[in-house]
Amino acid sequence: MSVWTSLEPTTGTVAPGAVAATFTLRVRNGGDTVEEYQLSLVGSLSRWSQISPEKLRLFPADEGSVTITIKVPRTSEALAGPTPFGVRVVPREHPELSDVAEGTITVTPFGELRAEMNPVTVRGRLSALLRFTVNNRGNAPLEIRLVGKDDEGKLVFDGREPSTQVPAGVVGTPVLRIRPRRRRLTGKPQRYPFAVTVTPPEAAVATGAKPALLRGTYIQQGLVPKWLLFLIPLLLLAGLLAGLLYLPFTNLQSRLFPALNLPSLQLPSVSVPQLPGGGVQATFQQQPPPPPQQQQQQQQQGQQQRQQRGSGTGLGQGTNVLISHSELALTVLGNERGGPPLAVSSPLNPQQQNVNQQNQNQQNQGQNNQNQNNQNQQQQLQQLRRLQTWSLVRLQDGSTAILPAAADNFVLQQPNSNNNSQLSLQDLSGGQQLLKNQVWILRPAGSNNVVTIVNSQTGACMTDMGNGQPVQASTCQSQLAPAQEWQLTAAS
Repeated sequence: MSVWTSLEPTTGTVAPGAVAATFTLRVRNGGDTVEEYQLSLVGSLSRWSQISPEKLRLFPADEGSVTITIKVPRTSEALAGPTPFGVRVVPREHPELSDVAEGTITVTPFGELRAEMNPVTVRGRLSALLRFTVNNRGNAPLEIRLVGKDDEGKLVFDGREPSTQVPAGVVGTPVLRIRPRRRRLTGKPQRYPFAVTVTPPEAAVATGAKPALLRGTYIQQGLVPKWLLFLIPLLLLAGLLAGLLYLPFTNLQSRLFPALNLPSLQLPSVSVPQLPGGGVQATFQQQPPPPPQQQQQQQQQGQQQRQQRGSGTGLGQGTNVLISHSELALTVLGNERGGPPLAVSSPLNPQQQNVNQQNQNQQNQGQNNQNQNNQNQQQQLQQLRRLQTWSLVRLQDGSTAILPAAADNFVLQQPNSNNNSQLSLQDLSGGQQLLKNQVWILRPAGSNNVVTIVNSQTGACMTDMGNGQPVQASTCQSQLAPAQEWQLTAAS
């Protein structure tokens, strides 16, 4: 038993949305019994096809025919080009003897294009980006081009690519950059109308795809924003106010420091007699006064040392001051651990604390003992004043170096950049250069020569930690203002 099939014709052409294509299938029963055949179409075009009739009942050696009609709608799903299809013939009694007659149908292309520009109004100082959506509703790929034009010829259109490929049934998103031929520094925004044509290829135009003309507006803005024009006078006014506020500080420095013209910051070595306690005297215990001849010799040596500091350090002669805060003064103190000397707070008049007790004791003492105590107190006060006297030397950039009068080859420094670090003195007798952490800035904090002393490198403020405690460099804060404001008083 067998089945014979024949499809006529085997090829055809169909236009989407137009007349359908017709095919004829002949079927012959090669068996010796009556057979019924079930017919169906296979392939991507089966949803747009019909078979009439769908069943054939044939006697042995009889032949019958069916008609296949394929009508393709105008949609992008029916892709242009040759498409194979087949007609399956299945015998009811013997399905294992089924057969498929094959053919090919060519779908002709058609073009349909929809395009939009969003937004239609763009603005920019140097350029702007135009964004498009191109919907290819045809059944063949489109290679579109974007062509821009303005009537005044003041705009330039730059496409990233000469053309953009948009497959069938897909929405493409090409872009086009627009820029003015001439730039404007300031002024009101200028409006320039323009038009962009979305152009399909000529073959697509022949099949129905039409170019799309899209219109828009480019607003050119000045390179300098309007708000900046208002900000510049405000900045100039702020600079003028800052200069006016700086005048009190300049006047303060002119009263404290002489004018200096410094060739460099190099500090040559200066020979200074070393004092107990790491270069300076560390305690204020009562000692018997030296002979008058030795006192006169010490005074002469101190005067010579001060002259050497003024002319031999390379910093010029400074102004000797007392740096005090709430009856406490910045004082040089030797380091018990053997390190560099420290700067601590000590009373301006330590003897005043026990003055009543001393007066009572002096009433019970003789005249000689009273004179001897007065001499001791005077000597201790002079010794303390020397440890509390600092030489402020103004540098070329307006900053200040702070040198102790008790040791001419030392300079006050913040040894490290950590917060709340103790201040110490650095020996410059080896000819080292003055470092930035050894330079200070005096900022006025009120009247009567009250200043805030700020480290030039870290920006930390000199902070009083209490009587007998090392002075620290801490973050400048308004809450710490009482401990970070220092009174500058000329030393006698």
